[in-house]
Order: sequence, then structure tokens, then C-alpha cells
Amino acid sequence: MNIKKFFTLILLTYFLAILSVLIFLIPVLFNLYNSAEEKLIRYQLKKIKNNNYNTIFLGDSSLGNLIDANQWEKLSNNSTGNLALFGVTSFYGAYKMLKKEEFNELKNIYVVSSIDAWNRSKSSVDPYFIISENKIKKIFSVLNSRDFRNISKLYLNFLNEKMGLNIDAFQIKTKLQNDYIIQNLSYKLPKNIPSEFKFRLLDDKVFYLKKIFKICEEKNLNCIFMNGIIYEKFCEHTGYSEFLVNLENLLSKNRINYLENKTCLPYEMLGDAYDHLHPQYKVEFTNKFYRLIEKN
Repeated sequence: MNIKKFFTLILLTYFLAILSVLIFLIPVLFNLYNSAEEKLIRYQLKKIKNNNYNTIFLGDSSLGNLIDANQWEKLSNNSTGNLALFGVTSFYGAYKMLKKEEFNELKNIYVVSSIDAWNRSKSSVDPYFIISENKIKKIFSVLNSRDFRNISKLYLNFLNEKMGLNIDAFQIKTKLQNDYIIQNLSYKLPKNIPSEFKFRLLDDKVFYLKKIFKICEEKNLNCIFMNGIIYEKFCEHTGYSEFLVNLENLLSKNRINYLENKTCLPYEMLGDAYDHLHPQYKVEFTNKFYRLIEKN
């Protein structure tokens, strides 16, 4: 290959790469990007502004599908809000919300997270970037979250509507139901977990969780961290017990108040993910988690 052809190939590669990025960002630039994350964050912030909560729950989708705030409020006689975000925003999103919003009557913070959260590297996806009207910030939030799946869905949804394909899998479902994003219960989870699955505990994940508990200490709040529910086959995994011991040690070392709980569920009680409770059991498990905290 001569030098001229080589440089032409390099320039063509760069051009195609830039074109791909621009196509990817079209939904953001023209306000077509209305992800489930954005809808949920706006919903949660509106709840904070309209309520003076005594108790808040912070965490990921495992929490959003687990705790019924109205039921908790009845049990505790404390104004309660379930402010669960997504796994992609992780503990950082909860920390930002806690720092930026006003909670004048706050007494209790319960952080609930899937054990899968500890498999993921530390997230710095800012929920306030996701809902920002500033397009540059939105672009960064989309790129930082690596939300390629939702962007791809936007294009598939567009083609689905314009071409009249009526393919259910291409439709974007971001409806809120029962105080969280509605589950896709038509999806059938595989009964066997991936054979290559390994429990991992990434130490840097504790960084923002530690900051949340620092706020608790400064404001003299009652704060507890708990694990969410998980499919029983994960609990039968050889690495599960060791993972829980390592998690307890990590949280203890970082002065995070941890209430150990093993909530391993049969397949029939799961929703659309291994750490999502089926909606019909939400009140029942709210009662169970309330008793767990009261006992301790």
C-alpha cells in the first residue's frame, strides 16, 4: 500500500467515526432523547419538592421494585419516599440527590442495592446532567453512561412507527407504575444463571456510598445499607458466602452501617431481572424489610 492510499484510508476512517458519533447524538441534539432514566429522575425530583420526607430510600432498580413507600409510611408513621434511580447512576446519583435537594425533616436514610452493583466499576453518571437542558451536558451524560442500548432503541422505535412494523420489542416502554418504571413482564428470564458468572467486589464502588454515610454522620441521621433481593440460584453459587463476608468487611472498614440480609427468591417471585421482585409481592416484601429493620 502506497503512502497516499494509506493516508486516504486513515482520513476515511476518521470521517466515518465522526459521522457515527454525530448520528448517535442526533436524538440528543434535537430533543428526541427521552430515556427511562430522564423520566424517572424528573419524577423523583418532583416528589422531593412536593414532600417533606422523614424517611427516604436510595438505591437502584432492585430497590425501586422492592419497597412500597406508601406501605412503609403506614407501618412507620413517617412520611416516606422511595427515590430509587437506576444502576447506571449508582451510589453517585443518590449522593448528588442528597447533596443538591433539601430534606428539612429527614430522620432516616435506607440505601438498598443489588449485589450485582458491586460487580460494576465506580459510576460517576450525574442524574442532573441527564435532565439538563444544556445539550453539551446531555451529550456527556449519554456518553458517560454508555447508554447505547437506549439510543439504539430510539432508532428502532422510530423505524417501527414510520414503517408500521408493529414489533413489540422495538417499542420504548417508560411508563411509571407503582412508583417506579414499569417492568417488562413479557420477558422470560432464563432459569439458569450464566455459567461464567463470578461474584466480584470492586473496592472503589464504596467511594460514594461512604460519602452518603458521611452526610448521615454530620446530620445525625439514622442510616442503614442493605442488599436487595436476588434469585436463589445466585445464593447457591460457590462464591456467594465469601462475597457477603468480603462485603461486610469492606463496609465495616469504611464505617458504613450494614444490616446483613439474605433474601434469596425462587424463580416464580422474580420480575424482569434476577434482582427485580415481581410487582405483586411489593407490599409483602415491604412488610418483611420493615420487620427486619425494626428487629435490629
